[in-house]
Amino acid sequence: VQAQIMQIQADVQTKQAEMERKREETFLDAQLKVLELQTKAETQITSDQIKRSATIARETMKAQADLIKEAVNDQNQGADNTGRPRG
Repeated sequence: VQAQIMQIQADVQTKQAEMERKREETFLDAQLKVLELQTKAETQITSDQIKRSATIARETMKAQADLIKEAVNDQNQGADNTGRPRG
């Protein structure tokens, strides 16, 4: 059981690192798209619009991270439900 918990924790850390990388990649992609739009359409997109886009991307990634944490917690609770009292 302890090995399973350690494996789950390692998996969570890996997922968190991957999500952080994706979050940064998403932000950079948004900035690049803004620059492309400005060049093509010769329009000004405000920094507020960039920040809103980044916030949406960040909140999406956070929601995904929360789902992963919830799944891990559910697995940990399942491992603790062995019929033996904890503590």
